[in-house]
Amino acid sequence: MQLAEIQPIPETWAARVIERLHLLYGSKFMQQWDGIDKATMVRAWAEQLAGFTGDEVSVGLAACGNRPFAPTLPEFKRLCRPWLEPEVAFRLAVAGMQSRRAGDIGTWPHPAVYWAAVEIGNHDMLNQSWQTLKSRWEAAYSIQLARQSWDDVPAPAAALPAPGQTAATKEQADAGIKAMAAAAIEKPRDPKAWAKKILANPKGYASIAVTMTKRALGEEVSA
Repeated sequence: MQLAEIQPIPETWAARVIERLHLLYGSKFMQQWDGIDKATMVRAWAEQLAGFTGDEVSVGLAACGNRPFAPTLPEFKRLCRPWLEPEVAFRLAVAGMQSRRAGDIGTWPHPAVYWAAVEIGNHDMLNQSWQTLKSRWEAAYSIQLARQSWDDVPAPAAALPAPGQTAATKEQADAGIKAMAAAAIEKPRDPKAWAKKILANPKGYASIAVTMTKRALGEEVSA
């Protein structure tokens, strides 16, 4: 993923965001921009929100609905992209790694989240807590966010069957079980097969063994 030249969001979007925040927080929001004319304020928000999608801006506005204090512009940007918070990103990464273990690519809001998880390692991501990995994750994630380009998140590797097993659909497994059951009915196991094997080659066994085998089969034994 290569960063292209990022364009500001339309100023009409920025003006609408400012209007919504003004309605939510009243003069407390506008006081942050005291002495700055409306056109300059709109332009600043449009430039600072460059690259943000409409959905992301909607996430930020929704978050403000439960926030008692008016956000600054940097705070609003982080509300739009909650995955910029290391702990939020970590928990998204754990969920993504669990999905990949099940064969799905996972949900990754940004490639940096995935590549930071790769840096930590699949085993630790799935078996260690946030508190245990906090320092390592924050360092790895910070490095990834600072990059200018990222490889795309790859598709998960196909899961291999366990040793000695083969992959089969439920239908295939059911068919195999039925076939084995039918074979067992058609050719029941002979409980005296061992005895017949001995009598087929009696020279390979002691005479007492042959005698006892004949008795087991109900054959007449000469004195």
